[in-house]
Amino acid sequence: MKIYGGVPDTEQETMSGKAAEISLSQRKTQKKERWVIVGLLLVIAGLIAALIITNTKVPTDDITGNKNQNSAPCDDDWIWYRGKCYYFSTKRDTWENSLEYCKEQNATLALIDNREEYEFLFRFKGRNNHWIGLRRTDDNTGWTWINGTIYKEDLFPIKRSSPENIQRVFLNHEGVNSEEGFFEYKWICNKT
Repeated sequence: MKIYGGVPDTEQETMSGKAAEISLSQRKTQKKERWVIVGLLLVIAGLIAALIITNTKVPTDDITGNKNQNSAPCDDDWIWYRGKCYYFSTKRDTWENSLEYCKEQNATLALIDNREEYEFLFRFKGRNNHWIGLRRTDDNTGWTWINGTIYKEDLFPIKRSSPENIQRVFLNHEGVNSEEGFFEYKWICNKT
């Protein structure tokens, strides 16, 4: 019991004890409220971040790391690489039928412009043989791409299976070979 001014004041003492209890209770409530507010703010921040991420169109990289706008301009099941779309077939067919398939897709059997493109196709094709758009000229004196461009011998060596037949070219696990187009291999189409 406290004595105020020489007189014990039990009512004041009781009030003081109640105030302490209320003050402690209020502090606990305020602390809980703060945690609820912090939790709600974190949830709101997370939702805002998720909305920003899903609604922002981030430029994507093609396989080489070059930036393109929003997404590659290729159809489903096609691969974007250095300005071209490539299709690696899962089925097998003759060179002529492979050529027709590519034409139906508004593409051609793969035309290879440089060594980097050759290395990309060779790596990506796996161990399967794949027809490309290169064949022996009708007079059997050289190689020509199906768009009429003459093949440059320094691009890659071609191993011929027969010197006298009109041949079609394919990529295999060893490099570039040629055969008559009757064999059924997978194929690669490309388009720009």
